Amino acid sequence: MKSLKSCSDFSGELKKVYLKLKEMKTVTSEFAVASKKLLNTPLPVAYEGTAHASGSNVAPVVTVGGGAFDSESMSGSNTNVGQALENDVLVPMKKWLDTFKSVEASVKSVEDLRLEVDSRRHTVADLSAQVDKLRAKLNTGADAKVEAKMEDTIKTLQHKEAKLTLTLDKFTESSTTLKNNLNKLIESAKNTKYYLMVAFKEQAKAYQDASAAIGDVPAPSDSVGLSKLDIADPPASPSEVTSAQGGGMESPVPGSPVADD
Repeated sequence: MKSLKSCSDFSGELKKVYLKLKEMKTVTSEFAVASKKLLNTPLPVAYEGTAHASGSNVAPVVTVGGGAFDSESMSGSNTNVGQALENDVLVPMKKWLDTFKSVEASVKSVEDLRLEVDSRRHTVADLSAQVDKLRAKLNTGADAKVEAKMEDTIKTLQHKEAKLTLTLDKFTESSTTLKNNLNKLIESAKNTKYYLMVAFKEQAKAYQDASAAIGDVPAPSDSVGLSKLDIADPPASPSEVTSAQGGGMESPVPGSPVADD
């Protein structure tokens, strides 16, 4: 039961990581698809002149990724990390979790057999005590009825002993199987470190490949930035003005029309 408890605790933590990895795989795929679409999107264009100007004033179409962006390479890196995470990490993790569930479910049948063994042992012990009492009566000169009852009790005892032996064999076999299965789970749990290493390694490789597909891009210049924009503050709304004034009407100023009235 202690081994089962330790496996159960481990299972809870493994399941958390498994679910996060599944989520990460989906998010990574969606992020790659969205990024690829954005990189293939044309940059905003500044149009010069009037609507009747010739087409020569229209700037050429340039995508976010530009000519250096390798779209196919980014797609390939995303596909590869998805397959690696699924085959080398998620599948074996799921197998361990499913196996533990099966082993955990088998505990009930083993426990039922243990209880049955205890019950049959008590029955055999009671019958053995009855046989001893009846034999003691015969030794003191009891009649034939006591002898017949003792013979019947002995037959019942032998039958119950056979049942006990059969049930005990089943319990021993089942408990041994349970112990072996738990030991295999405990041994295979050591592979979790490898799965996590592969997950981080493949994820890092995917981002490195995606970065390489984008190409080497210089950092943005400080001379061009949103902080350089000359944007006036928007006019305050009536509610904001009222709030700034304390939320009520001001007192009439002497000499004003309101005061004169």
